Amino acid sequence: MRKIILSFLGIIALVGILVIGILFGAVSPVLNGFKDQYLTIIKEEIGREVTFDDIYVSVLPNLRFELKNFRIHPDQNHPTEADLIKLGRVSFQFKLWQAIASFGGHIEISEMALEDLQVTVIKDQNGQFSFDDIVQKLNAKQTSQTTDETQTQNPVTETQNDQQKNAQTQSLINQLKALNLKKIGLKNAKLSYTDLAISPEAIMINDLSLLLNDFNLDQPIQLQLAMGVFAEKQNFQLDLACVSIKEMMFRQNTQIQPIQATETDQATETDQATETDQEKSTQPDQSLPLPIKLSLKIDQITFQKLLPYLPSDLPVDLSTFKINSNLQVEITKDLEVKTSGDLSLDQFKIKQGNQISK
Repeated sequence: MRKIILSFLGIIALVGILVIGILFGAVSPVLNGFKDQYLTIIKEEIGREVTFDDIYVSVLPNLRFELKNFRIHPDQNHPTEADLIKLGRVSFQFKLWQAIASFGGHIEISEMALEDLQVTVIKDQNGQFSFDDIVQKLNAKQTSQTTDETQTQNPVTETQNDQQKNAQTQSLINQLKALNLKKIGLKNAKLSYTDLAISPEAIMINDLSLLLNDFNLDQPIQLQLAMGVFAEKQNFQLDLACVSIKEMMFRQNTQIQPIQATETDQATETDQATETDQEKSTQPDQSLPLPIKLSLKIDQITFQKLLPYLPSDLPVDLSTFKINSNLQVEITKDLEVKTSGDLSLDQFKIKQGNQISK
C-alpha cells in the first residue's frame, strides 16, 4: 500500500513539474509581449534609447533566464558616438527546485554569465563624459524621491538610523549565507576610453574575461582575470586566491571594539598603552584577507598608446617601456612573503635634463 501511495505521489509530482515547465515555456512570449513597455520604463529612468532582443525563460532542468543584444544608445545630442553599453548576452541559471525543497535555506545559482560586453566612454572637448546625462537624470530623480520621503516621514534619530542600518546589514548577511554562486563569468569584454581634448585615439582593454568559482560567504575566493592591456589579444593574466568573505567580515568586526573604561580602569589602561602599542606594531593587520596566493603572467605590456594621456613633464620616458612577468606570490597570515618566478621591467628610462638614461 505504501509503495502505491509513493508511486501515486511521484506521478503527481512529475505531472506538476511538466505543467509548470509548460507554463514557464509560455512565459517567454508573454514577457516579450511587454518588451516595449519595459524599454519605455528604462528610457524614462535614464533618458536614453534602450533596445534588446527577445527574452528567453525556461524551467527544466533549472530555471534559466537569457537576454541578448542589450544596448544603451548614444545621447541624442551626440548621435554619432558609439553605444555607451553593448551586451551580447546575459544569462543565469537558478536551481529552483532545490530552493523550494530547502524552503529558501539553500539558493544556488549554477551560472551567471555575461558575454561580449562593450563599454565605451568618451570625454568631449568641453570635459563632458558620454554618461553625464544619465547620471544627472538619476541624481535628479533620487533627489526628488529623497525630498518627498523627508517631507512625509517622521524625523529619525541617529541611533534609530544606526539600528535600521545594522538590521538591514544583518538581514543581507543572512540572505547571503543561503546563496551560493557556482560560477560567475565575464567573457570577451571590451572597455574603451577617449578624451577628445587630448587625442582621438582610444585607450582600450580588450578580450577581458573574469571567472569566479564557488562564490559564497564561507568559501575561499578564487578569481581568474585575463585581458589585453592596450593590445588586441590577452597579455595579462591574474589568478588570485584568498580567504572567504565571511572570514574578512569577522576579522573586520573584531578590529572595532567599544571602549567603556571607568575612572579606576583609566590608570591601568594608561600604564598598559605603551606595551599594547608595541605589541600591535609587531602584529600584522588582521583585517587583511590573508593568506593570499596569486599568479601574475604578463606578456609584453607596452605604453605607447597611453603616452598622449600622460603629462609632458613626466620624469620618465615610457615610449619603449615593457613589462613581462611569470610571477607567483604567497603572503601568509604573518605577512611572510614567498615569491618565485620573475618580473621584468625593460627599457625603463629616467629623464635627466635633455638626456635620457636607462
